[in-house]
This record gives sequence, C-alpha cells and structure tokens, in this order.
Amino acid sequence: MGAAAAKQLGFDLGGDAGPSYAPDLDGVRTELQEILRGANSTLPWDARTFRYYCTVFPQMARWLPAAERDQLCAEFEREAERIGTLLAA
Repeated sequence: MGAAAAKQLGFDLGGDAGPSYAPDLDGVRTELQEILRGANSTLPWDARTFRYYCTVFPQMARWLPAAERDQLCAEFEREAERIGTLLAA
C-alpha cells in the first residue's frame, strides 16, 4: 500500500495533527452569563439540570483568564448552594 492510500484510509501516523480547538471566548462568556441568569431566575432548576450545570460550568470557565474564571465560578457556587438548599427541601 502506498503512502497516499495509507493516508486516505486513516493510517498516516506522522505529520500535522490538524488544527487544535480553541473556543470563542466571547461565546463562552455569553453562555456562562446565560447559565448564571438561569440560576438567578425565580424558578430553580430541576435536580438533573442542576447536576449538569454543576459539572459543565467549571469546565467551561477554565477557558477564561484566571481572575474572570474565579469570579464567575464564585458567583455560580453561591447560586448552586442556594439551589441545592431548595432542591433538598
């Protein structure tokens, strides 16, 4: 099998790994702010949504600069504590 055929079949293990993924930071900020607005709403999340956002929010925030990440995560943690208390009642 020639090099071109091997590459076409996905067996080419050398060379360029391709483009890396770098998120749109403005999009990340917007989505995190939307999650915070949802957490602040008068109708709290259900338990499944709560667990989902408790997992996803910190992961998404990692893309942001440290100070911004820490501030948003602190805001989220306050809301998560409040919602957790409501769900436990």
